[in-house]
Amino acid sequence: MGASTSILFGSGIIGTILGGTLNDRIGHRVVLAFSILFSTIGMLLFIHIEGFPQILSLVILGFASIMMLPVGMAMAQATFPYNRSLANGTYLALFFAINAVASVITGAMYDQFGGYQTFLIGALINLFGLVFILFLPKKVVPVIPETIR
Repeated sequence: MGASTSILFGSGIIGTILGGTLNDRIGHRVVLAFSILFSTIGMLLFIHIEGFPQILSLVILGFASIMMLPVGMAMAQATFPYNRSLANGTYLALFFAINAVASVITGAMYDQFGGYQTFLIGALINLFGLVFILFLPKKVVPVIPETIR
């Protein structure tokens, strides 16, 4: 378990760095779609293979799933350029709160259905996230406070 977590988050470090860089070059919608698609593939591979290839699926999953974090942070900061600290703090607070709730739900699902079904359901829910990318603006529009206008 410890090695799996290390592999997942270790590859996530690379995903974080590339996610931020790609966000600047090709845009948030493409990076988020890539992240969702490949993290779903990583999850599905993880439950269908064994041995060394399963380790590679963890690398794909960690790389792709954590890639979206700097993209969200950049979007929050670009939306509120005059309150970047507040935007960043709010983004991180929401991220950690949602992650905590999702962890409890995932644990309950694992207890109820087992690992295979939990990963399968998680992959399907993750894939459903692609729909929401369509609702994101193509370009982030900053909110400028009335006192500055």
